[in-house]
Amino acid sequence: MFNNHKTYYIFQLLLIIFMLLQNPLFSQDWGFEKTNLNTKHGLSQNNVISILKDSRGFVWFGTNDGLNRDDGYGFKIFRKKPLNKYSLSNNSIKALAEDNEGNIWIGTRNGLNKYDYRKERFITYLKKDKDHKSLSNNNIRSVVFDRPNKLWIGTDNGLNLFDIKTGTCKRYLKETGKNSISNNIVISLYSENDSILWIGTRAGLSRLDTKTGIFENFIYEKDKINSIGGNNIRNIFKDEQGIIWLGTENGITSLYKDTTENFKITNFKLIKKPSETIAKDISSIVQLSKNKLIIGTLLKGIFVFNKNTNKTEDENDIFKKIKNVRVMYRDKKGLLWIGTTNNGFEKIFFYKNKFNRQKIKDK
Repeated sequence: MFNNHKTYYIFQLLLIIFMLLQNPLFSQDWGFEKTNLNTKHGLSQNNVISILKDSRGFVWFGTNDGLNRDDGYGFKIFRKKPLNKYSLSNNSIKALAEDNEGNIWIGTRNGLNKYDYRKERFITYLKKDKDHKSLSNNNIRSVVFDRPNKLWIGTDNGLNLFDIKTGTCKRYLKETGKNSISNNIVISLYSENDSILWIGTRAGLSRLDTKTGIFENFIYEKDKINSIGGNNIRNIFKDEQGIIWLGTENGITSLYKDTTENFKITNFKLIKKPSETIAKDISSIVQLSKNKLIIGTLLKGIFVFNKNTNKTEDENDIFKKIKNVRVMYRDKKGLLWIGTTNNGFEKIFFYKNKFNRQKIKDK
């Protein structure tokens, strides 16, 4: 029916605008446009694991069957080609980051890849036996830059600091009886600045002072005051107020330093009314507005958390039909991308209603 998915975007936008104009709830407050894209529109697979919008305006989607680049007109799909050493090393794309030269770094199930825009090819970096300056493990779960040439890499066997100029790594592994990372399976990373790195593992949270090399670990301990809410840290997010939020197997946790410079830790159970659905297995957290967070879960859909009331609330049915959230990404223009495990991704744009120019309510 549609020649390309730009035409599909336009059709969906016109349809949504028409519906919003007929709906007094939205016309009196605020509006949004929502589009779903999946394999029917050219995506390589419906299980979207990672998302990145690059400095050129392209949006990249990592799936379990290839890397997709969306230019607004269609998807360009990259996959492993056995006879081409300049193709991807693996089709399971778990993590994405961009360096200051515009190259895309891709964490896969089997190695780290660099996409060189100028040469339009991939370069692969793998663990090499007896080479302690190579990757500590090839199964890469997360990547993040903290300085122009320094890429932090979370793997199934430790944390790696990768120098993109030399192609060498410094490894950080758990060492019993020493100041070290809480666990070697590193799931999530967040660079707070060029000296603080937050590390989510399968068995707790670590905070690394990258200048001193000192780790501070936070472990879930049942019934202990000021303990984080879970040990499986799937997502780490910093909000506009500077609070660190964790997504765990048991809900969400906030951390911030009080006047004594100690971390105050608060755990929240998310319950959706009226169904009494409890959110567990938090996969992703992003900011909706100043006082609201969007919480994505693997099995229970999306929750909107109000930081003023410390409770969840419905947000005008925007998210009710979105289930099985794997990843969320919000770009600088406010566009929200939601990757799911079985239905591609949702693209949502929130805008001020022209009849009543108000932002999303923050009360």
